[in-house]
Amino acid sequence: MSKYNVLKINSCNAVKIENYRQSLYKQAEDLFSNHIPQKISQLDNLLKGDEFSITDLSSLHAPLDIPIPDPPAPEDEEMETDKNEDDEKKKKAPKCGFIKGNDRIVKLLDIVKPEIMALKETCITVSCWISHLIPKIEDGNDFGVAIQEKILERITAVKTKVEGFQTNINKYFSERGDAVAKASKDTHVMDYRSLVHEKDEAAYSEIRVIVLDIRGFYAELYDVLRQMLTGSSAVLQLDKFSEFLISSFLTLYKYIPKMVNKLKSVINIVCCSTMSSNKSKCTFISAYTK
Repeated sequence: MSKYNVLKINSCNAVKIENYRQSLYKQAEDLFSNHIPQKISQLDNLLKGDEFSITDLSSLHAPLDIPIPDPPAPEDEEMETDKNEDDEKKKKAPKCGFIKGNDRIVKLLDIVKPEIMALKETCITVSCWISHLIPKIEDGNDFGVAIQEKILERITAVKTKVEGFQTNINKYFSERGDAVAKASKDTHVMDYRSLVHEKDEAAYSEIRVIVLDIRGFYAELYDVLRQMLTGSSAVLQLDKFSEFLISSFLTLYKYIPKMVNKLKSVINIVCCSTMSSNKSKCTFISAYTK
């Protein structure tokens, strides 16, 4: 016969775990009642502000301190067939000094990055809270558990997309740095300078979309949690009502054979007493009720 090892937990550690569970429930309650509604209002006001309502994206262009070379002299435009590599190496692009980034974009990113981290932490807290709720309503309630698992899947998807926001920010600095490097190396190519400005404009649009997504995710989290809390209670009430109906039906089913037998006896007595003059009909009814 197989023996099972009993997991022993120190009473002091068990108290610590229980305290953590209670603090987690309080955090989730505060998120639902205070934090998430405040975040939605805060982000909504942020989007209505001047910093996130720029229509003329050309105003975001940062100056590039890259010297523009003088146009070549007419005598330098003559074709030279006897050029060697040493002569070409002597022609170097003018050196550039310190090239600053786009301060306005950096300022907006300093506002958005804490919001990304806050939403990520909110997703982690809500996921942990829901995971702790599942054993509580799992008593034969497969439908309620399925609802919670679907919610966990959605929160995980939101968390994955939020992590992608940080990747996009890193990508912006990397790609803009490459464009600035090309513009400072090939100073006579104006397209590289335009590419730097295009990166800034695209970054601003991306930052605004990130704020819109964060606000939408908070609204979705609030709605999902509200439906889960109301739906779980409704499911529990429905399960109790179903159990009551089933138990009542089983109790009634036990008495059905007795009730049928009594009903047959009553029919036989009534029919035989009222139709005693016609013996064949009484016999037929008696045989039919057996």
